[in-house]
Amino acid sequence: MSITNLRVFRSAAWLCIVLLAVLSLMPGSVQMRSGMPGGFEHAIAYFGTATMFMLGYHKSGRLVAAGLLAYGGLLETLQLFAPGRVPNIADAGASGAGSILGVIVWTVLLEHWRRDSHSGDDREPIKGH
Repeated sequence: MSITNLRVFRSAAWLCIVLLAVLSLMPGSVQMRSGMPGGFEHAIAYFGTATMFMLGYHKSGRLVAAGLLAYGGLLETLQLFAPGRVPNIADAGASGAGSILGVIVWTVLLEHWRRDSHSGDDREPIKGH
């Protein structure tokens, strides 16, 4: 992956972190909803954030998952201080599930792509060509 792509994914990862904070802590009166159940919104948002971190940093999935789990818990707790917002254990669980699923998916895909890129030289030529 080129350094330009890494920079794009890294920038996107940190933009996701900022967006998660803004969307989690904005007052309830101006809260934006997609129409999906809240748990799905949380899972999708954290899956996407995990994706950006995995593609941008190629760090340990455990580190990414642990960081996002802690961040999601922190944001839910901080909703105690956001007008019209209430922390919700189910939302924190959905955020954590999205983070973990994102890490698992991208760990598997990145490992698969690494193996494919290294195994290209070992292929036998097609007979008769």
